[in-house]
Amino acid sequence: MRAFFISLLLLLVSSGVWAQERFISGSITDSENEVVIGANILLKGTSVGTTVGIDGTFKLLIPSDVTNPVLAISAVGYVDQEISVGNQTKFDIVLQIDVEQLEEVVVIGYGVQKKSDLTGAVSSVKASDLQGQAVGNAAAMLQGRASGVQVTQVSGQPGTGLSVRVRGTGTVNNSEPLYVVDGIFMDNISHINDADIESMEVLKDASATAIYGSRGANGVVLVTTKSGTSSDLQVNVDLQSGIQNAWSQPNLMNSQDYLSAYNTAQSNANTFTGTTNYPALDTSFDFIDPSKTTDWFDAVTRTGVIYKANVNLSKSSETVSTLFSVGYFENEGIINNTDYERINARFKSNYTLSSRIKAGVNVALANSSQNGLKTDYFNGVLVAAQRIDPLTPVKYNGEWASTPYSDQRNPVAAMEREVRETSSLILNSNAYLTIEPIKGLIFKSSLSNSLSNGKSKTYLPAYKYLGNDELVTNSLSKRYSNTNEWLLENTLTYTKAIGKHSLALLAGVTSQSDVYEFMSASRNNLPGDIEELQYLNASTDLESTEAFNSGTEVKMSSYLGRLNYSFDDRYLLTASFRRDGSSVFGPNNRYGTFPSAALAWKLRNESYMDFLPKELVSTLKVRAGWGIVGNANITPYSYTATVQASERLLEYSYVIGGSEQPGAAPVTLANPNIKWEEVESSNIGIDVGFLDDKLTLTADYFVKTTNDMLVRVPIPSYSGYVSDPYTNAGIIENKGFEIDLGYKGQIGSDFKYSVNVNLSSIKNEVIELGSDNPITAGYVALINTDVTRTEAGGAVGQFFGYEVEGVFQSQEEADNSAQAGEGVGAGDFKFKDQLTVDTNGDGIPDEADGVINGDDRTLIGNPNPDLFYGINLGMSYKRWDATFFFQGVQGGDLFNAFKYYNYATHKNYALTNDYKDHWTAQNGSNELFGLNSATVEQNLRPSDFYVEDGSYLRLKNMQIGYTFPENAIKGVKNLRLYFSGQNLFTITKYTGLDPEVGGLGTGSGGTLNQGVDYGRYPQSRVLSIGANVTF
Repeated sequence: MRAFFISLLLLLVSSGVWAQERFISGSITDSENEVVIGANILLKGTSVGTTVGIDGTFKLLIPSDVTNPVLAISAVGYVDQEISVGNQTKFDIVLQIDVEQLEEVVVIGYGVQKKSDLTGAVSSVKASDLQGQAVGNAAAMLQGRASGVQVTQVSGQPGTGLSVRVRGTGTVNNSEPLYVVDGIFMDNISHINDADIESMEVLKDASATAIYGSRGANGVVLVTTKSGTSSDLQVNVDLQSGIQNAWSQPNLMNSQDYLSAYNTAQSNANTFTGTTNYPALDTSFDFIDPSKTTDWFDAVTRTGVIYKANVNLSKSSETVSTLFSVGYFENEGIINNTDYERINARFKSNYTLSSRIKAGVNVALANSSQNGLKTDYFNGVLVAAQRIDPLTPVKYNGEWASTPYSDQRNPVAAMEREVRETSSLILNSNAYLTIEPIKGLIFKSSLSNSLSNGKSKTYLPAYKYLGNDELVTNSLSKRYSNTNEWLLENTLTYTKAIGKHSLALLAGVTSQSDVYEFMSASRNNLPGDIEELQYLNASTDLESTEAFNSGTEVKMSSYLGRLNYSFDDRYLLTASFRRDGSSVFGPNNRYGTFPSAALAWKLRNESYMDFLPKELVSTLKVRAGWGIVGNANITPYSYTATVQASERLLEYSYVIGGSEQPGAAPVTLANPNIKWEEVESSNIGIDVGFLDDKLTLTADYFVKTTNDMLVRVPIPSYSGYVSDPYTNAGIIENKGFEIDLGYKGQIGSDFKYSVNVNLSSIKNEVIELGSDNPITAGYVALINTDVTRTEAGGAVGQFFGYEVEGVFQSQEEADNSAQAGEGVGAGDFKFKDQLTVDTNGDGIPDEADGVINGDDRTLIGNPNPDLFYGINLGMSYKRWDATFFFQGVQGGDLFNAFKYYNYATHKNYALTNDYKDHWTAQNGSNELFGLNSATVEQNLRPSDFYVEDGSYLRLKNMQIGYTFPENAIKGVKNLRLYFSGQNLFTITKYTGLDPEVGGLGTGSGGTLNQGVDYGRYPQSRVLSIGANVTF
């Protein structure tokens, strides 16, 4: 595939190069003698043209049949010029800066706006910030680059998703933002080719997101893809190739240390219990050699490779702008047999049919495939590699071996034998037509469609290995899913300027339909392991067959409007509303209205501010906004009653006439009053520019409150319902601040540099849950309990457990403690006996009960960081350039659930080297319990022993590049070579594999177990080289 794709790229590139004969040439600079890179030079009245290169020069062929040729020169931010060619062959052209046009334009909902006119909170990331990064998910490029946006890798496995939070976690349900890619609504952008992206804007406050109504509660990310801009046919090629490996490894004991620690724990247990029930480890098996150590993590990992290749062909004229791109991405992961491959193609064309009619089409295709591994946190491959003992070899005499000591399977063998394949095909398309019947009034009709098909196959062959591990029966399971989404939007915009007044009006109606279907089936006892037999009908074992099929259909209709008003470029007003109706809610509350308003004041433009030189304070604007948005991203049909048949729950069967008959009963109570979760947001901000905007500062303070959050409120058990109904009863508040600080400087004429820093601090608090019952999640299997707790007065998903006060130094101390009845002794953890007894009846516990039990659990950590930030350093010297991008968090806690497995001597798992610092009678440690297999389970109950500081600072990306002079290579207009490093170093105190721990799963699952580390696939350190070539 790779060879075919590279051949295709070379074919596309060769089509863009052709011989040229006679040229005129010249240079284009501005009034400050800076080259105007990318300026367009068009031979007026023809389609012949070119663009200015990196060195500010151009060459252009004048056809012999063109009489009286005239050059039309244009560039963003400059006044257009026309120059008669005559007999001249050399031109030195100076463009004048257009102050109005030069202002940065950002994309907002259903339009664009000058950045200086923004009244809401919007962060923007441009294409120049995104190039040369070895990532497969475009959303990862927001990490550390947009204030108020926290991006966390869920897993380092190729093709996996991300957790994105805009201004905190606003609900216990799905907290992911809405993505809008060229007008198409999406739940994620993992399939988008990042090389196609021109910019990403994050709408953060309600005054900016209210135009999206019920989809805007968690923020909105607007993605704009590139369009054709060059007046002549231009071919851009981006190539990147890199290697990757694990940046950290588990710190586990070798075989000798493991045997010593294990046998000591067993011996101490015999002494403590006065029995011989804890024998030393049996090493008499033929395949066990205590002098050898198996590094299981090394056995399952490798040096992976990454390939990226992108080609786009673009051309623009007065009537047509077209871009066609093809992209290829391949990621061979650092874990054996894990890889991800994706092919993208995009065709985007805009047409000017007349002075008043425009149209366009945008079609994007993404085809991806993934070979994965079992990531189950209980017995997944990577988990097993960190849990299986070091004594067991991978193979013995050519046969796979399995440990005789525990329930762990050989992870290397599992990767070799198991088939876990997924693939998807996604087609996104959009077409629009705009008509301007009168000046300033534009009607736009847009139709979007998104089709996706996904499938997966899991085949588990039968096997029997040395030791105890075997699977008698093979099995095959397959899954299929299909999605078809339509969106029709019709809008009217009207803009008018009268003297000092500027007005922009927007009104629109939209209609949306989403249809989804899922099907899965499985069967055992296939006749063989070859791929040709991996079909369900290849097995005749009908009794083992299981099948499942479900589907949803969601419809939504909306009305929207917005007013933008400006007076004298000083006072700005934005007001919007949207009314949505959605089928996911109950018939009594199917519609919701979402208003917003924002004001801004350009203080710098007031005459009384002229005492401040504009060279010193060039920009000064204050902003304030308010709005209400909704969250409709819940499970469809949640308002209905659920009826369960007897095939699933046998208690609903009935005996009639001596035989069992199937029955059914309602298991979930209906609630027709379910309505939108509403998020009310207030924001105040300031934008300041100093030294002609060389130094810029943007600061925002916000309060974001989710009202009517959907939660399951308990009903009496005697009602007979299995699960509680959804009710709008919860309230969550997020408040905090964001700061963006930037500086651009220059030393001499050759050295330029820039520094950009953004930081955010958010406090999350649950105000109300509708009942006194907390929401628990974050289940850890061998601890056998949930470890996160969401309750009023705390944050979403805080860690919940016991507090460790130290280590018992003597048996007498243990016998006189609240743990006296637990059978613990010297060297065991001493847990805090919390105040749980109210002795004076004032409702406030003021005394401990003298017993350690479940009532002594308390909140022991918060996964929400105190601060998260990004630092971007850029510099260039002549043709060299370098960027250093740092990203980090400060103050967030992590629950290192994997600690259980590497301290549990009684389970015969691998042990961490940190265990060597255990308590002994000689060292009297008060930090870590001692070696005693009889009491270790008591020490490993959920407690703050597992809670660690998740703060880290990471060099996320470093890039050094060199741009060659134009035409240094014949036929090559621009050539840049670069070296890039990803995740080069991380500073952290966290003892797990990676401090960047997102929530496991999607929706409420990912929200409620944020920060619980089950020993997941770590991120990679990537070293790559690349080239950007323009023909």
